[in-house]
Amino acid sequence: MKPSIAYSLAHALLLCVLAVTIGCDSSKTGTNLETAFRYTTAISERAGILETLEPALLASATAAESDGLTSYFNETGTGAASVVKTGPSSFRLLHKHKVSGEYAGVESVTLSPDGRRLAFVIPENGKFRMVIDGRMGRPFEQIGSPVFTPDSRHLAYKVKSGALWRLIVDEKLADERFLVYGEPRMSKGLSRIIIMEKASEQSPYAIVAYTPDLKRTVIKEIPAQDVYFDQDVMTAAAIVVKDNKKRVVVFTLREPGTVREGAEFDEITQLVFDKTGRSLAYVGQKGAEKYLVLDGQIEPLSGASLGEHPVISPNQKSLGTVLVTDLVYYHQAFMPQTSDEKKYDAINELTFAPDGRRHVYTAEKNGRCFVVVNGKEGPLFDRVVSPRFSPDGRFLTYRARQDGKRFLVVADADGRMIRRHPAFDMVFEQVYTADGKSVAYGVKDGNKLAWRVEKLD
Repeated sequence: MKPSIAYSLAHALLLCVLAVTIGCDSSKTGTNLETAFRYTTAISERAGILETLEPALLASATAAESDGLTSYFNETGTGAASVVKTGPSSFRLLHKHKVSGEYAGVESVTLSPDGRRLAFVIPENGKFRMVIDGRMGRPFEQIGSPVFTPDSRHLAYKVKSGALWRLIVDEKLADERFLVYGEPRMSKGLSRIIIMEKASEQSPYAIVAYTPDLKRTVIKEIPAQDVYFDQDVMTAAAIVVKDNKKRVVVFTLREPGTVREGAEFDEITQLVFDKTGRSLAYVGQKGAEKYLVLDGQIEPLSGASLGEHPVISPNQKSLGTVLVTDLVYYHQAFMPQTSDEKKYDAINELTFAPDGRRHVYTAEKNGRCFVVVNGKEGPLFDRVVSPRFSPDGRFLTYRARQDGKRFLVVADADGRMIRRHPAFDMVFEQVYTADGKSVAYGVKDGNKLAWRVEKLD
């Protein structure tokens, strides 16, 4: 069994991973992954070239096939790496201007927060190894996805031999062996590596914290496998079952003995925290009826189904939802005075402005894509992704593709386009500088991977 790449995808909050094409999802129900820990390292405000692909490498990637080149930037814009497919089962990596040897496969590529370190998984003789900064680790039957600590000094991942798993930090194996659920993740407030463990099939699940030197602490044992964390991994929500009924139990990792219990349902799905970790929303079902739940408030879905995961507004008083009937449309739950918006073929990437007064999403109609801000449609493009309000809420930026050209768009808070940035071969997910006055993002420009920083005004 190959190591799972699901957790690497969850690192979209950590790694701005390049897709070969950017676009709005043509399906009616978007895919959201559980929120992972978001590093808050300062964003690089210096533009410049981070990596240069040698012509021979670029030619081999182009000749391989459409996925011959996959590039990565870390979120702060201080590091980049590329995986180059040089043959049917041959890959090389470029990082810090150095080209690796050839590998038969590459998965779970992870850059450190400072961009200086790189880890990835390779197959070898029926087993797997973690490669860290060019050094090859020990072989194991299975290997999970790596996670760096926020200071980039330590790397943790899980490994499996036989039926049980163990945690590795900096190539040191933990003594504890366990059945495991999920990947390790970093708790910002606790400065600990958090993982779900199970000593045996008969044992309860446990949330366990490890220090980088592998000191182990059981935070809480819970009779539930389904546990969700906020983005800082400081608050947890578990779905517990009793007498064939389900309810959500919420607690913090600092005070796990103090819990909040939700109402009983037959089924509970699509749990999501807000950015602070203080507010929680989900879908509960009783019989055939489904309900939206926000911090104990309940609103019936009234025959519609929920598309994307709901998004809690910054004031925690309402819930942005994408509902599906024959088409899809935006609905502001727990705000009875608001009207539902226009229906589209697809809606994705719903988000709010920092003050909560505006919301934006990407929409598709008749094969054309655009952003929608509070019901107002922006200009049409072939593809549109990653709408983001600036920290002060004055600007909206998003990536677009038109006639094969990829570029960043800067719009005002209502979605009216102010300017279109220059086009590049590929454009990576944008972030804002600490002062909120500039937008920064990575690009592939010919054989160069570069970081751009542009003023919003």
